[in-house]
Parts: sequence; C-alpha cells; structure tokens
Amino acid sequence: MTDTLIRTLAPGPERAFAATVDGRVVAVGGWNRLPDPQRAEVSLVLHDFAAETQAATLLREIAVDAARAGIRRFVNESGPDDAPVRRVIRNAGFVTATVYQQGVLISSFAI
Repeated sequence: MTDTLIRTLAPGPERAFAATVDGRVVAVGGWNRLPDPQRAEVSLVLHDFAAETQAATLLREIAVDAARAGIRRFVNESGPDDAPVRRVIRNAGFVTATVYQQGVLISSFAI
C-alpha cells in the first residue's frame, strides 16, 4: 500500500500544494483568487499520470482550503489534450460547466 501525503508548498495568498506517494511528488496544484472574491482559478500539474487518484485527493484538499478562505467556485483552463486533469476534476466529484474558447477549455465548478 502506498502512503499518500498532501503538503502545503505556498501558505500565502496564492496557495500551492503537492501530493506525494512514498515520498515522490506525483501532482502539484493550487488556487489563486480572481477579482470576484468568491471565485478562484485552480490549477493542477500531474507528474505521474498513473496517480490520478492521488491528484483527485489533492484537488479535494485544495477545495477545502479555498472554501475556508471564502471561495465558492473554481475556474480551470486547460488545452484540449489535457484530458487527465479534466478526469481528475470529475474523479474528485466535481460537476463542471465547460466552454471551448479559442483553443482553450474553460471549466467552472462549485466547491
């Protein structure tokens, strides 16, 4: 069994976290408040595409942290080839509304 740990990387106004498995970083993510104080951009980078389950756990932890700061909705921008990140969002239990604009998929979801 692997040991998954979520660690805070940046404790300031822009928050960043890492998911590690047995001491190895498999995903990094964070949030940054948008001009609407209840919305934030969320980002994820998967270092190990086999670790989507751990990345979903990371995303849920990021959402808890953001909710504590008053964030109610996340926005994520991804390219059409970034299906693993979109799967992580779905696997974490979030329902997204997604639009395609100029080569970018913009997903929005309540946290």
